[in-house]
Amino acid sequence: MKITLYVSDHCESCEQVLHYFKEKDFPYEVINVTYDQLMFDRMLSEGGIATPFIVLDGQVFHVFDRDKIEAFLNTSKDV
Repeated sequence: MKITLYVSDHCESCEQVLHYFKEKDFPYEVINVTYDQLMFDRMLSEGGIATPFIVLDGQVFHVFDRDKIEAFLNTSKDV
């Protein structure tokens, strides 16, 4: 599973997302868009408008909703 987390500085929800995926021990890519216009534009092109923006195997999550992410991860394991 490919996991990309778009985060920014001073974002409490971003810290929660990072903690969650670290706790789950999933490999993930973190992209901090605070000072990187190219990566911010990449986030926008993938449908993100704010951080945290989470992409799990092409499925996008615009907010950190633990229940929805858990449901998606559990469904993905079954496939």
